[in-house]
Amino acid sequence: MISITHLLTALRHYRRSLLELDALTDHDLRDLGVARDAISRVAWTEARRGCGLDKIRAKQPTDAALTPMAMTPR
Repeated sequence: MISITHLLTALRHYRRSLLELDALTDHDLRDLGVARDAISRVAWTEARRGCGLDKIRAKQPTDAALTPMAMTPR
């Protein structure tokens, strides 16, 4: 389960990354391989990685036992 502390830390990281990427010129973004319309996605990915949310999410058990049989891939 994700704690409120982790979520607030992720939001702080997101805001910092978003402001930093938004301040770059189109040329700088192109050098990084980031389109201007992808800035929010890149910032959120970096925020998750920066505060460890991606590791927390990966450790959570799946609810495969609760998935209806009609929804499972065959």
